[in-house]
Amino acid sequence: MAWSLGVLDGTGLGAERAAAVIARIVAAINVPVSADIEAGYQDVAATVTAVLQAGAVGVNIEDRRDGSGLYAPTEQADRLAAGPLPVAVMVWPGAPR
Repeated sequence: MAWSLGVLDGTGLGAERAAAVIARIVAAINVPVSADIEAGYQDVAATVTAVLQAGAVGVNIEDRRDGSGLYAPTEQADRLAAGPLPVAVMVWPGAPR
């Protein structure tokens, strides 16, 4: 979505613009929409709430910081736990814990 709006993929779009685009996508199609919301922008809980209110049925949240590697597993877990809904976490086999 970001590139289609002239901004870099990653944090360039922002939660408000992402939710607005997702609302347009949801309105235009008749299938469930799951949204990639990068690393949750500045506030994971607020971003998830905005995207769900826009009509998405789910989200995926990346575990990387902006250009500085990954969040520590405990920090990422805390970020996910702050969201408005229960979170299902998928860990790839062989991933560091």
